[in-house]
Amino acid sequence: MIGTRAVTIRSEATTKFVALGVLYQVHKFTVHRSSGNWHSITGWVSGTYV
Repeated sequence: MIGTRAVTIRSEATTKFVALGVLYQVHKFTVHRSSGNWHSITGWVSGTYV
């Protein structure tokens, strides 16, 4: 579940890497692995919002 309307999907688990897309609240996703507060789906999303 996403706690905001949308989050940025990143190429690596930090905001310093390129944005690959946007994950909207209505999208379903599977977390494949986690690293700290980041979760890997197809790219990485911050656990602050997911």
